[in-house]
Amino acid sequence: MKRVFPLLLISVPLAAACSADLLGDRDDDPSSVGPDGSRPGPATPDQVAGERADITPARLLTDIQYNNAVAALFGVGSAPLSAQIAAHGDVYDNDASGLTSSPRLVEAFEAAAAHVASEAFESGAVRFDCASGEETTCIGEFISQNGLRIFRRPPSEDEVGILTRLFASLRAEPIEDTPEAAAEGVLTAMLQMPAFLFRTELGEGRGGRTRLTGFEVASRLSFALTNSTPDDELLQAAAEGLLDEPAGVRAAAERLLASPQARQGLLHFVDQWLGIQDAPRLNRDPELFPQASTELGAAMYTETRLFFEDLFWNRDGDVNDLFAADYSFVNADLAELYGLSGEFGSEFVETRLPDERRGVLTQGSYLTSHSVFDRSHPIARGVYTLRKIMCFDLGSPPNDVGALPEDRSEAQSVREMLKQHAAGACAGCHKMIDPVGLSFEAYDALGVHRSVYDDGSPVEATAEVLIDDVWVPVDGGADLSLALAESNTAGSCFTQQAMAYMLGRTLKRQDLGTVERIASETQNLREIVLNIVSSEPFLYRDVPAQETCE
Repeated sequence: MKRVFPLLLISVPLAAACSADLLGDRDDDPSSVGPDGSRPGPATPDQVAGERADITPARLLTDIQYNNAVAALFGVGSAPLSAQIAAHGDVYDNDASGLTSSPRLVEAFEAAAAHVASEAFESGAVRFDCASGEETTCIGEFISQNGLRIFRRPPSEDEVGILTRLFASLRAEPIEDTPEAAAEGVLTAMLQMPAFLFRTELGEGRGGRTRLTGFEVASRLSFALTNSTPDDELLQAAAEGLLDEPAGVRAAAERLLASPQARQGLLHFVDQWLGIQDAPRLNRDPELFPQASTELGAAMYTETRLFFEDLFWNRDGDVNDLFAADYSFVNADLAELYGLSGEFGSEFVETRLPDERRGVLTQGSYLTSHSVFDRSHPIARGVYTLRKIMCFDLGSPPNDVGALPEDRSEAQSVREMLKQHAAGACAGCHKMIDPVGLSFEAYDALGVHRSVYDDGSPVEATAEVLIDDVWVPVDGGADLSLALAESNTAGSCFTQQAMAYMLGRTLKRQDLGTVERIASETQNLREIVLNIVSSEPFLYRDVPAQETCE
């Protein structure tokens, strides 16, 4: 049976519009950088009081979250939704500001709902048993039991009424000649309702700062850590009031972190934080990089994920380890790339790395992801590292800025070529960008360490980088990594990035206090995550007086 109910989705675009209107401007980014490379100081109490925290009442599920949810609910593993619902730009894919509905998505939701409901009934994951013959009572129980899991909260009286009337209407149609077929139609409808497609976070009050309800906390916590819907145990904890205090939320988070789903959820964050999502599709000029292949790209990607998994779940690692670790997990392809001696095969094994490799920033996945088809790209590497690893907001380049030449002349070094942008309107940003990018020049577009370019000219990877408001001399990517490992910048920025992902929004100035408190209390990766999900920005939202979304 393939039944769709488009009328049930009328309110979906309205919810999206309501959410978008409440986002406000995004000009108060906490890490904006001035033309001279300076950053603003902490917000004053008056500034904080005049700004708004998280006011987004509803956010659309991403396609990954949708597919994870139906797999968890019904065992459907065929990824029924592939509409690429995700925020775009310099934000994480779950950022509420970039998640909106559209007619195309409504059609995708309709088709996916019918597919999921059909598979759920065919597999026996969902049943409609009505031994009593009292179909009205039975469908009420069906809606209540499945609604709690699908809507991530108990269904409202209105929702139960709508779905009960739908069941009766379907039973009256000749095509729906069995109670089971009508119940499948109800399930199809439930999967198209805003209560499933949107994560609503209205809070307990109306106007002012309000705490999220227990079920809203359960949903936010589960999607933050597992990128999927809450399990039955988490929903039960919400029903029993165990998520009403930070300690209960922390205990629930510790349980979730022990699950395989949390590994995949946090790795999804790491992929985006480091910008390595496309590493498995490695594409390089075959004449310049004959060893490049998608297999090598997949190995690079796997290395970084294994490394983070090991730090977080096996070693109880900290931010220092992320940037300073002298080991990683390599197979034969990576061993050759890194110039390692010894016997290696297809399996990834823990291996001590040479001095030029330290932490994630000198791994192949990071270096190739911020290079281009035929060469390394110091500006791309510098910009990304400043924005996501050091949390400098560089803004956008001037519209009239000219592109650097793709090839160096014989008389120009890379350093000399970059100086073309280090003047005029570009000077402030490139004073920050170029030193960071130059420190990575000892790695080519494939991440191979080098001391000379293809033309025989020497690589210059020395630079002075602004770290913790001090210009620090570094010599190469490993040296930069070690300097970051010892800094406050790296820990604060990792906390900021993790918090932005887990909240699903760009941080505001008033969030800085929480970020700095967490970063000052711990550098432990697990503790950072636990402190974020039990913090006030995670458990509360600000409700504008004019908000009318229900």
